[in-house]
Amino acid sequence: MHIDPITRRPTWSMEHPAWYLAPLWAPAGLVAEWARTAAAQAATELGCSGVVAERAAATLERLAMLPAGEETSRRVVFLSDLAGLGVAYDLIVLTAEGAPEDMAATHRVLLGADGFGPGSVREVTAGDGRTIGLEVFHVRDSSPTGNGIFSRAVPLAVSRFVVRRESGFGQIDVVAVGASQDLEAAVLAHALIPLLLESEEWFE
Repeated sequence: MHIDPITRRPTWSMEHPAWYLAPLWAPAGLVAEWARTAAAQAATELGCSGVVAERAAATLERLAMLPAGEETSRRVVFLSDLAGLGVAYDLIVLTAEGAPEDMAATHRVLLGADGFGPGSVREVTAGDGRTIGLEVFHVRDSSPTGNGIFSRAVPLAVSRFVVRRESGFGQIDVVAVGASQDLEAAVLAHALIPLLLESEEWFE
């Protein structure tokens, strides 16, 4: 994690948030080329070295190549400072036409929210105060790494969002699911919510 021990604030600057639309289902060679190009461009914009660009390219390629379910329509990667582990979100788009009238209940089922305590679940609201979605965020231990006395469990942040929005096909529910050992990246990635509401290219 990149957190200042004195102020307890993230050391990343959100003035340069970095979201990358990964080429899902593309051949490995094209994914590697995309990662190198995207990382080099970002490194130039942020004034980072070639070494940082190479590291970022490897991270982007790794996240883009993670297995995806058949229902996944897009994958977006959050990599803010180019040096972290980042977090990949798989997006699933579901039609809201014909869905139960109780949107809140539908969203709780979609995210499995009833399995978590109140501190892990919060409503997503629009600018006018309307509830338009749900967020679930929790940290759990992943499988232990190492052997014997050196074995340890690594915290894993799991975040899920669902928002209901209008599209060219009517109302849709957009579900985003991501997990990362970079806890700060997972926390800062809540900035995905307005992007899900505003972006058109991700749902074309």
